[in-house]
Amino acid sequence: MDQGKCFPKEEGKQHLEVQELLRQPWKCFDKSLIHKEKFKKMEEYGRKHPEKVTLLNELRVIFMKEFLLGKGSDGTRVYLALGNNGYGKAVKRIPKDSGNDFANREKEIFNELNAKRSNYVVNFWDLKENLDEEYLYMILDLCEESLESYVKSSSWQDLQKVVPKVLIQILNGLVHLHSGELPILHRDLRPSNVLRDVQGNFLIADFGISHMLSDETSTHRSIQRGAKYWIAPESYDASDESIDKVRYKKESDVMNAGMVAYYVATKGKHPFGPEAYRLQNMLEGKPVGLEEIKDVQLKDFLSWMLQRQPGNRPSADKALKHPYL
Repeated sequence: MDQGKCFPKEEGKQHLEVQELLRQPWKCFDKSLIHKEKFKKMEEYGRKHPEKVTLLNELRVIFMKEFLLGKGSDGTRVYLALGNNGYGKAVKRIPKDSGNDFANREKEIFNELNAKRSNYVVNFWDLKENLDEEYLYMILDLCEESLESYVKSSSWQDLQKVVPKVLIQILNGLVHLHSGELPILHRDLRPSNVLRDVQGNFLIADFGISHMLSDETSTHRSIQRGAKYWIAPESYDASDESIDKVRYKKESDVMNAGMVAYYVATKGKHPFGPEAYRLQNMLEGKPVGLEEIKDVQLKDFLSWMLQRQPGNRPSADKALKHPYL
């Protein structure tokens, strides 16, 4: 890909238009606090090295580690981008050889009414599939940071205040995803896949392994997907060989939401204990970490969401009615 000029398919008049856009002054009106310095560095570097600037429609991106926002699996990277309107976006660059199916599934999920209508799901703008032979480019709303990063940088006292908000917003997101004729199972809900926006809202992101159910009550059976310690017991398969051995249900997402809430409340700990015993405790339905929760209502709430059997957990809409919230 010829950065700073145009993509291979852009020729003649398009090439000149790209060059003209790159010569236009940089402007930034974005209200981000966390990315403020990155925007400044991006502008300074772009002025000195316009050949390093890539234009995705009217978004300027510099694919360098200085402007990297996050790393995903199989070579996926997320970069800061600045629009000609002065506002930021996030560009997820996905290798075609390993991420084509995931990217198109994510695009399909984002375009479903369940996700599009929700204020608790990250906004998807576009997926560029034919700009070059190596990568796909997914354009998303820019958020400040992941919940994982937020927890690491916040005090224990501040996190206690935000736990109800995190739960309410994640559960509301799940209510929207789980509703309608084609409910969506997220299947990968964990601290790195919840993002905080500039207004301080917590949004569900990353739908690469999500799945749309065929009806409101069905269970999805498949091979095991998702991060090892962020899956429900019914979704775990030690052999990872059977195509239909594990189950994913709406209540599986709800259990993950409980794990995420516990992670926030304890500043980064896991409800099923230390890593050496975590998997065994999870499979046996022993959330040993609940002993650390002093708030009686929160402890009761998390205990309900972390039940071993899916049928004993609440749906997302029922969970929102718990006294703790």
